[in-house]
Amino acid sequence: NILKQSSKEDAEKIISIAQRRIEKIAASYRQAFGADLQSVFLCGDYARGDYNTDSDVDYAAVVNGDRDGLQQKMKLVWQNAADLGLEYDIMVLPTLIPKADYEKYKTLLPQYQILQREGKRIVWRADKISFGLISRKSHGG
Repeated sequence: NILKQSSKEDAEKIISIAQRRIEKIAASYRQAFGADLQSVFLCGDYARGDYNTDSDVDYAAVVNGDRDGLQQKMKLVWQNAADLGLEYDIMVLPTLIPKADYEKYKTLLPQYQILQREGKRIVWRADKISFGLISRKSHGG
């Protein structure tokens, strides 16, 4: 864990940057999908806490709608992810899961099982994105 290898000041800076990235990508999903957006999860190394300076930042959004229509709207999120990558010199990888697919396959597909087990849902209060992450127990899969 990079935080274990850094000073407290460095760790606070890393956390602050991570929170800004989370806020920006979550806002992109919200802008692209509006009320159809069900959840955005931080996934992979950052969600598990075993990230390092070479880790990419993975996100997955569960959204109401059909895959083809959602993919068109996803272009905005991909563009913002590319901008974030350039701004912070890190690979940002947003993905999309139609809610119907997620519900149908969440106990069958390994990637959905990992998302349930390891993903951290990004929390909203009204239209404001909170920086907090809630544990698996809180998001109920």
